Amino acid sequence: MTQIYTKADQVIVWLGPAEDNSDALMECLQEIGQEAADLAIESYLTKERLPLLHKIMRNENPEDPVTMQYQPLMAKAVAKLQGLLHEMVAWNERLWFTRVWVIQEQALGSDPFFLCGYKTVRLDLIPFAMLIWDGCVSEATVEVPPTGADEFRRLLLKAQDRRSSPLMAVRRRRRNFIKGVGPGDDFYHVLKKAYVDGDAQATQTRDRIYGLLSLATDADKLGITPDYVTEESHPTFIEAAHALVRVGRIEMLSFSQFPKDIEGLPSWVPDWRSTLEHSYLYAFEDAEKLIVRASGESSIELVPTDNRGVLGIRGMIVDTIETTGDVWRWETDREFRYKLLQTITTLCEEAAAKGFGHEIYENSDRQAEAMWRVPVADLYWTKGVRYHRPGSAVKSDYEDCMNVLRLLSLTFESFPPEERQQLLDDFYRQIPGQSNYSENMDKLSGKRPYMTRQGYLGMGPGEACPGDVVVILLGSRIPYVLRPSGDGTMYCFVGEAYCDGVMDGELLTKREKTTFLIA
Repeated sequence: MTQIYTKADQVIVWLGPAEDNSDALMECLQEIGQEAADLAIESYLTKERLPLLHKIMRNENPEDPVTMQYQPLMAKAVAKLQGLLHEMVAWNERLWFTRVWVIQEQALGSDPFFLCGYKTVRLDLIPFAMLIWDGCVSEATVEVPPTGADEFRRLLLKAQDRRSSPLMAVRRRRRNFIKGVGPGDDFYHVLKKAYVDGDAQATQTRDRIYGLLSLATDADKLGITPDYVTEESHPTFIEAAHALVRVGRIEMLSFSQFPKDIEGLPSWVPDWRSTLEHSYLYAFEDAEKLIVRASGESSIELVPTDNRGVLGIRGMIVDTIETTGDVWRWETDREFRYKLLQTITTLCEEAAAKGFGHEIYENSDRQAEAMWRVPVADLYWTKGVRYHRPGSAVKSDYEDCMNVLRLLSLTFESFPPEERQQLLDDFYRQIPGQSNYSENMDKLSGKRPYMTRQGYLGMGPGEACPGDVVVILLGSRIPYVLRPSGDGTMYCFVGEAYCDGVMDGELLTKREKTTFLIA
């Protein structure tokens, strides 16, 4: 099929019959997308030029000739698409977007069209139209109705949750790779776009692997040969996991999440189902340089094993987990956010009392900073500064967050009027900082705080418990949590972790290397 799609003059993708006013949406996508293409929007889709497009969409320089061309298009997009939100949701929910085999259908064709009912739209125009629309939403040019505002915002978010976006990202990078103007996607990134960013599904579980091989730039290097003879499917996933680790993709481990839906998989092997959650490094993967590197400049060191289900790999033990807090999820009530921050404060105090701080941190000031670094994994994103390690200014956001959450827990009516007004003034003044900090906490959804025996602090997987060990595998950017077997010779993989004080390779000179056998 790869050669058929690649050599075809035109690929027509059938989405199904017209329904849910799909004709109107198809016409709109074609029109907005074509006008965006005429303005050479694709030329901005590089890491260097994308910030220029954002400035244009923000209308930072209204006298700029290019900005003057884009602003009418954005106004048109709002006028047309704002009334088609329900249609967007229905479009996103079409089954075509969930089938793993159709990813190559749209990614490999030279000029594919979507056909829905009797309406067509060039596939390459859809991401252009959506880019314009997303710019309108992010710059708040979309008008929220005075009645039913909350319901409208929920609808708006749902309409932006597009199954097609990761698939089209694969297509764009594949096209650039063929043209010689981009690196394309290796197998790890194709898998991630399909099952973490997207929700691709396959009737045969092994096709989660085989259905994407043709899109990977490193397919030949991986040496994965499709096998439909073996009755069980788990050997396919074990083979794929070994291949990914062999080519240096140790970060694949972050997607070995539980519970798995394939029987017989070792704990360290991802099942690549469509419900996988992002790594907490997700927002920082596009940063120009690695922001964290727990294993320093080391490379992966694999150790041969007799059992293909066992991963032999070298690394270092940080420490054993002694205490854990509750699992936290961003969508829970604000009380749980406040409880998480309070739990981390308590763990920081208990860790300081252990007296090992001088072995973990360079000084007492840095140790005290754990209180506001741990809840955001010492990684921060802001609209102006983008990706960075948090500095002292983030402490102010943390304090604003704590104060706002504390104020929300109070009963304002119990305070005298003048004191009540002061509390309200403080509340509104601190909301921007609280919002920034809360959004940066959200990447750790599904994790729980922990403290080790020596006083290392961090956020670990939801399945972590006392007795588990925090480790750094050579070649990895972040720590992981493993569970020792009864005799201590084998380990089970538990999940990814953040560990304060070890994220920049500090342990390379403090710990001896050891071999982990992970089953």
